[in-house]
Formats: sequence, C-alpha cells, structure tokens
Amino acid sequence: RGAALLLAANSAELAELTGSAREQAEDGFDFRLMGAGAASNYVPVGECEGASFLSGAACFEAAGFLGRLAGRFTELGGLLLDSTPVLGLDTAEVVNLSTEAGYVRAEAVVLAAGARSLALVGHRKELLFPLRGQAFVTEPVRQGPRSSVVAVLANRGHEVYRSTNSEAVVVSGINPGSGPAEKTDQAEVDLIFQHHLEQVAARRLSEIARVEVAQRWAEVHTYSVDGLPLIGNLPGQHRVFLAAGFSNRSWSLGVAAARTLAEQLGGRSGVLPPGCSPRRFL
Repeated sequence: RGAALLLAANSAELAELTGSAREQAEDGFDFRLMGAGAASNYVPVGECEGASFLSGAACFEAAGFLGRLAGRFTELGGLLLDSTPVLGLDTAEVVNLSTEAGYVRAEAVVLAAGARSLALVGHRKELLFPLRGQAFVTEPVRQGPRSSVVAVLANRGHEVYRSTNSEAVVVSGINPGSGPAEKTDQAEVDLIFQHHLEQVAARRLSEIARVEVAQRWAEVHTYSVDGLPLIGNLPGQHRVFLAAGFSNRSWSLGVAAARTLAEQLGGRSGVLPPGCSPRRFL
C-alpha cells in the first residue's frame, strides 16, 4: 500500500488525466494533480507534462488477488486446485469438475482460468481474451520511485514501473496497438518490442538510462472487452463464480474484492464492486 503516480507525456494525456482525476475525486478518491517538477520529488522523471498523484492506493495484482482469495477460501474449508488443469464442468445439481487428476464434486466453484474461464461453462461470447505483454527488470538504480510510491503508470496505464527491494526497477507494458499476433497465450519474448519498451522507459524515468537490463520475460494477461475484471456470480449459474480479466494494471480494490468473494462462497454477506459484476455482459 502507498501511492500511485500517473504520468502524462504530453498535453493530450494531461487533459485526459485531469478529467479522470476530477471524476475520481467526485467518487471520494484522493487525487492530486501536479507538474513535472513536483512529480520529480517522487521519482526522477524524464518526458513528463504533468502527473496525477493517488494517495492511499493499494496496487494489487491478479496473482495477489487470487492469493488472498485462496488463503481466505481455504480458511473457510474450500479446496484449491491451483496446479491441476480443469477440463470442463457440469453444474446441474452440484458442480462436477473434470480435471487431469480426476473428478471433483463441489457446492460452488470460482473459475480463475484466464481467458478460458467462460468457455469452461459453455459461454461463447468473447468477453475475455489473452494479450501478451513484455517485461524486464533493470540493474539497481541510484534513485528510483520513493518507497511510498507502489507504482508509476504511464501511456494511459499501458506501462507500469515498480521498484524492487534491491533498488532495481521492474518495467512491464503492452503495445496499445497490439494486433492479432499479440492476442495469444504464448509467453514468448519479443525483442523488438522489448527494445522499444526499454527506450521508452529510459525517457520516462531518467535513471533507467544509466543501467543495464538484468532479465527479460513475457507475460500473458487476460483482458475483458471493457478493461474491468469479471468478479462474482455468473448469471443463471448460482454455483459458479468468476475471477478473471485483470489485465496488466494494478487494481486498488483487489484486496477487498478477493476477501468479499471468499466470504460469499462461505455463505456470508458481502458486496463486490458493482462495476465488475459479470451481469453487465451476461
């Protein structure tokens, strides 16, 4: 937990950031707009027209969401199948899961299988799709984001920068103009886009230009058609819940949503973020 800093590289991005900050402020979030000079107090910025500072953020990744969900779910007596691929399921009376290790019967199930989640229950709507991104970690930098800044975002959220405990910077991003070739679940390193991302990162955060890349890798993210995750009960399937579509962006509501979903599965009450309900599509 800490703060998130959203960078705008030009006047058009700054105008969008300003409008978004006003909307978020009306919803009760603590956003503060600032110029490039003020942003440099939190991270050494390069190309920057301005920034938005979100205090009290909790940038939470999909893996963290599922980890919190799994932890609370097992406390309530649930079974976690995190390394056994699910081949299909039948939800007539109880949930019958067909896996590579055999069959499992359950009262309810959470499908967190990425882009395959809806296909497992026979839905043919392409509401979820895989999108390959690229990432690398630098050698330690002299000055990275302040420890209170848990993430720096740029290019409308398509680029994410984080510090590690060893003072290195993890850079991840997707190509905003990704074509069909990137809509894949094959995590292959694309050196052309990697080098482009490296050049962009060096312009965003000046300290990155001073160090070498220590390691590169590819990431496969699951996106929804509107960019928000699908979390909650599947309409018409009261025993089936979804947790998919987290994209490559950190999500400040992840901690609470994961715990609430686990509580609902355990028969307790709780309200999930309304904008993430699968009912908006199904």
